[in-house]
Amino acid sequence: TSIASFFMLRSDFFRSIIFMLIIFLFISQHIVITYMVIRRDFFTLGVVEPFEDNDLTENKLNNWIRKYKPYLDPELKLSDFSDKLRIDTYKLSKFINNTYGMTFSRYMNLHRFREVQRLRRLPSHTGKTIHELVHMAGFSSYSNYVRTKNLFDNTNNSENDNDRN
Repeated sequence: TSIASFFMLRSDFFRSIIFMLIIFLFISQHIVITYMVIRRDFFTLGVVEPFEDNDLTENKLNNWIRKYKPYLDPELKLSDFSDKLRIDTYKLSKFINNTYGMTFSRYMNLHRFREVQRLRRLPSHTGKTIHELVHMAGFSSYSNYVRTKNLFDNTNNSENDNDRN
């Protein structure tokens, strides 16, 4: 009987090891998915259409940005953006600098600034404060918006910002 009980204990041991392994794999999968979401490896619109290095043009980049709105992510970095487009970071940075005469960061802030202007015109956002609109447009802070506004706004409408505080 001691041999039979030994084999029963051994089979229970292996069952518990297999069960723990399955639980470990399940938890690992959720950790990986959570990590990918935190790193924002997915744009809100799902699958994105990448470029090839030799396929990048001003018109295609503008259309892609209009379609996927990556600037809505306040944490967006050049490296993440170039990974999405499958373009070398250096080539993308050089393209933006040469084409638009500004850095990637400033280029994204320009799109965010335009998004704030677009949101302000929507009737559904009439009750929103400027701080809410700035956040919705992807700015990481209100002060970042003010700096960008000072760079790109030629109308100098400071009263427009104050009326929704």
